Amino acid sequence: MTVSPKGARTSNEAGADRGAECVGYQAHAPQGNEDNAATLNNLVSSVGFTGGIGTVGVFVPEDPGGPDELSQQGKARFDFGNFWFKSQQMGCGQTPVKRFRAQAPARGSPSPMAD
Repeated sequence: MTVSPKGARTSNEAGADRGAECVGYQAHAPQGNEDNAATLNNLVSSVGFTGGIGTVGVFVPEDPGGPDELSQQGKARFDFGNFWFKSQQMGCGQTPVKRFRAQAPARGSPSPMAD
């Protein structure tokens, strides 16, 4: 891996700088089987060394209707070894909706874009 003096990735490395997981626990493998880690593992493969993955898809603590015991417990078969080897980072969590809701204009108020 080539690193610039400031630690940033160089442009000749394979893989995206960042990726977003927007599907969540009900992701499906190409064969049509539910696989709650399919999108995450595909991102680990396609995001380059030292890249980042943002997880905004919904993952639940338990999924009683999941296809196997692991997913029913809210767990996923995540490729942590490759994730660690590539020194990737992951951020996840819910959007603080209430904080943004308080800043939203009142219903019926003119849009700031109308000016």
